[in-house]
Amino acid sequence: RKLQTSDHLYYMCTKWFADGDVHKYFNPYGSPYDGFINFFNVLNDLQHRIREKQRFVSSPPGAAVVGSA
Repeated sequence: RKLQTSDHLYYMCTKWFADGDVHKYFNPYGSPYDGFINFFNVLNDLQHRIREKQRFVSSPPGAAVVGSA
């Protein structure tokens, strides 16, 4: 749910003129690129976790899950 806020898009904004000053002021990242990398790393992690959970749930009872120890 928190990934849906428009703040993430503001952090990736490259509009650094008068309209974009607010994006620069409130941006916790050093650059729009850093905001982009962080956002897509989070999305990638979420996608990985969902796939792992789906794989675990869809495996038959007693089946070994590859990669688990």
